Amino acid sequence: VSSITDNGTGGYTVNFTTAMPDANYSASGLCTSEGGTGNPQNVSPSSIVPPTPNNFRFGCISGSIGTAVGYDSSYVTITIVE
Repeated sequence: VSSITDNGTGGYTVNFTTAMPDANYSASGLCTSEGGTGNPQNVSPSSIVPPTPNNFRFGCISGSIGTAVGYDSSYVTITIVE
């Protein structure tokens, strides 16, 4: 990982030092819950920007489908496997 870009409230991009061979890699992670209480939330891949060999964009999202909102998390863990 060369850097992580903050794309605004709850949105991040992980930039790779060495590009992946293609965009067919796996990514998973957790964000602390909104406000730091309750259960951790899953990292949500961006539905607007698909994964690329050079980076992976994701967000910390809270709420139900259709009403979900992004939020800044105190801790974010992410694992990316080629």
